[in-house]
Amino acid sequence: MSAFGLQAIRDMFSAMMDICSQLILRWKRFAGEEIDFLHNLCDEIVQERRKYPNDVNDLLNQMINGKESETCQQLSDENIRCQLLTFLVAGHETTSGLLSFTMYYL
Repeated sequence: MSAFGLQAIRDMFSAMMDICSQLILRWKRFAGEEIDFLHNLCDEIVQERRKYPNDVNDLLNQMINGKESETCQQLSDENIRCQLLTFLVAGHETTSGLLSFTMYYL
């Protein structure tokens, strides 16, 4: 059996989930206030945009006003919050990686 075959990867899933669960609990324990702050900030941004809508064609408006193609349901505020945090972290990681490699090669 291949080390990276389909069955081998399936067999790793429970071990990976255990590690992920432990990391999440650790992050929550050490960064609970910061995580709560970011959640509250994102919730306030979404609530303010819902209260004062505008015609700007940005990602937040697309998530608030868009509908899922099959069920025609809108995203929940919790889902929008999670998406905002994902874009924040992904953007930070991408930018920091780009700047690190740029400085290394300069």
